[in-house]
Amino acid sequence: MADFDVKPSVIDRVRDRPRRLQRLAVLIVILGMGLALLYPLLRDRHGAPIEVRDVPRLPPENLAVIPLAASPTDDPRRVALGRRLFFDARLSPLGRSCGNCHVPASYGTLRAARSPGLGDQLDEFNVPTVLNAALSPYLGWKGKITSLADQLHRVINNPRHMGSNWAWVIETLSADSDYRSRFSALYADGITRSSITDAILAFERSLVTPGAPFDRYLRGEFGALTSEQIAGYELFKDYGCIACHQGRNLGGNLIIRFGILEDPFKDGFFDAATPKSKRFLKLRVPSLRNVAKTGPYLHDGSVETLEEVVRLMARYQLGREMPEEDVRRIVAFLHSLTAPLPENFR
Repeated sequence: MADFDVKPSVIDRVRDRPRRLQRLAVLIVILGMGLALLYPLLRDRHGAPIEVRDVPRLPPENLAVIPLAASPTDDPRRVALGRRLFFDARLSPLGRSCGNCHVPASYGTLRAARSPGLGDQLDEFNVPTVLNAALSPYLGWKGKITSLADQLHRVINNPRHMGSNWAWVIETLSADSDYRSRFSALYADGITRSSITDAILAFERSLVTPGAPFDRYLRGEFGALTSEQIAGYELFKDYGCIACHQGRNLGGNLIIRFGILEDPFKDGFFDAATPKSKRFLKLRVPSLRNVAKTGPYLHDGSVETLEEVVRLMARYQLGREMPEEDVRRIVAFLHSLTAPLPENFR
């Protein structure tokens, strides 16, 4: 017996879940398009415009809360080649691979506040997970990257990340007889920037995590969630969290100001010398899939627990002080978004 009571109305609504989900999907699409048309009129508490980018051009599967589908089918030989490249530290003169920051045991991220930079320096942002990244229209915390190919190019050439260049990568791979054989079997031009990118992206597209309890629940397997998780999902919608964390990735498709209704500065998110006009970052809303496995949280990795990040987001983005019982139930729901790792990422 659970140590709390779920309102009968919540359980009753479960019986009508398929039709309610359809209505909710339509409502989210309508509201999203309406918000996109009206957002130039929206202002935060300082009178500055609230930016919500490109909502009208997003496909329906990025607007409605829908179960995650299996990864697209790529040539398994290209996926396997891309996996080897992903974890090969020889692609960087610094001895770093993609897998150094996107660690399988950490669900595609890094168990650190920020990624390592040059020497003892740290990067500006926390490492986003590579899992399900192929499903997001925007990548990176600022959301300025709009394709996996662009993201790979930036990482290869960034001196703080891999500190490499395509000439180095091609020369290094060409000196390996096994790589020459694999590439020549798959690509007419052999080892080129295009073929390397194609193989790595085939692997990254395979890193999709369907099968979370929440996905099964959306497909009609209502016993996949506990009563506490169902209550948490209802609260997630009632508080308005779903306005930003929606779509097949439950996020990743909007650029939103961090600190809409309350200033994060007072909690130490910005240095005292930071001008007030610079304190309002516009960040990509992160996906919540597998979020229970990808801490620490926020763009700077400054929050260790889901409980704390739920409290902070309620205050900063919703202007609400959330009771601890509601925090606990929403966190229980967030745990239902954890799926098994892909077989080729273990």
